[in-house]
Amino acid sequence: MLDVQGAWAYYLQNYNQGRGVVLIGHSQGTILLQQLIASSIDGTATQGLLVSAFLAGDPSLGVPPGGVVGGTFAHIPTCSTAAQTGCVYVWGSYLAGDTSGPPLFGGATGGGLVSACDNPAAPGGGIGMLKFYYAGANPPAWVEALGQFTGTCQAGAGGANIFVVTVLPGQFSAQNTSILTKAEVAPGWGVHPLDLSLVQGNILDVLDTEIATWQAQN
Repeated sequence: MLDVQGAWAYYLQNYNQGRGVVLIGHSQGTILLQQLIASSIDGTATQGLLVSAFLAGDPSLGVPPGGVVGGTFAHIPTCSTAAQTGCVYVWGSYLAGDTSGPPLFGGATGGGLVSACDNPAAPGGGIGMLKFYYAGANPPAWVEALGQFTGTCQAGAGGANIFVVTVLPGQFSAQNTSILTKAEVAPGWGVHPLDLSLVQGNILDVLDTEIATWQAQN
């Protein structure tokens, strides 16, 4: 963790020059980013540089029940609208109907807090249409799946708060289901390897809106 904090301090001193910052992590990278935000950004002078953070595959980011801030982060909330800046998205992805085991990501946090879930496809809640990017078997090398998946945050087993992905009926539903089930590496892990890919296009859309907002305010 000290090397991450050192890299952040060096970047601010030598390269930032007042620009807005977007932080994106996954799994262990998210754990380290969450620690960095809590220790070196939240409530400091550099918080104003934060456009947003995307904390995919997060074991838990604690918030008060029904709240958006005041747990893991004292001053930085989860995002409520696509145009909001200075906030975070956090999610751990599971295929609808997954009962393989207690969720490892988005699990209950204890201490009077609950795990946040806020996904880029539906800022602030509800069901969102996913813009899933994945590697195709044949050229073109990457495929963007539109209108084929939805996702929503919902309460799971054991007090978890997880991002549930649904494959919509259609020509490619069997193939799409296979792509997700092959990503289920272990019971309780969900489709962890695809956390970012499932909403990659949504992240780009959100960033377009956030960057415009941040630039207008700064």
